[in-house]
Parts: sequence; C-alpha cells; structure tokens
Amino acid sequence: MVSHAGSTFAADMGYVSAKGGWMPGVSVFRRQGDSILRVSDTGFSPGDDFCSLWHFFDLLPGGVGEWPGRAKKPACSSAS
Repeated sequence: MVSHAGSTFAADMGYVSAKGGWMPGVSVFRRQGDSILRVSDTGFSPGDDFCSLWHFFDLLPGGVGEWPGRAKKPACSSAS
C-alpha cells in the first residue's frame, strides 16, 4: 500500500484525468534487486469486478433496473 500524499505519484501512474479529477485504479509492483517494477495495472469502471456492490444489485428481481437519472451503472468512485 502506497500513499501519494504530497507527490505526483497518482498522476505519474495515470490515475488523474486531464481535468485534474481522480481516475480510480490499481497498480501492482514487484521489487527486483534494487529496482521496483510496475508489473500490471487496471482502471476501475462501472460493472467491473472491483465494484462488488453492482453484483448484489444484479441479484435483485429486475437487476439495477431504471437507476434514477442514469442510463448506465455509475462508477464506485467519481472520476470527473
């Protein structure tokens, strides 16, 4: 677990949008000798396996249904 407070780490990893908003995601690193390598990463989006809340809604009769004012499932976190 890494904190990016006071650094450009989140932006360097691609988790800040051009407008300065947060783009949720996760990166995996591996130490190899004296180096730390980024070995994989992925962003979070509506309906992905990282936002388990939607899987519970899918168990309801009719699924998520007509979410008020939404044409699709909203993200777990705001990426604006």
